[in-house]
Amino acid sequence: MPTTAATRQLLSYLRMGLGIILPFLTFHPWWSRLKMGRLAYWRNHVVVTVLSALGIVPKGTVDVHKMLFKTADFLTRGGDIGIFSPMHMILCRKPKEQEK
Repeated sequence: MPTTAATRQLLSYLRMGLGIILPFLTFHPWWSRLKMGRLAYWRNHVVVTVLSALGIVPKGTVDVHKMLFKTADFLTRGGDIGIFSPMHMILCRKPKEQEK
């Protein structure tokens, strides 16, 4: 599955008269930004735990952090083996008709 719209697709949209408002272009797989090493996870977990213990962040933040880490881990695994691809959207605008 492609990770982004091909440049030729975007150019064909422009040729049809559609103005691209929010292009989603990247040169890396979408899941590469979600990858976090064990050291980074541990560091973030310590910071979140300390902030929670001090009462700086709301109760349940540590649980949410754990859930988000697990979710990112599963999404990256799915991306690595090619069984999951998120939906993305390119927002285009039809040009206004010019008055004659």
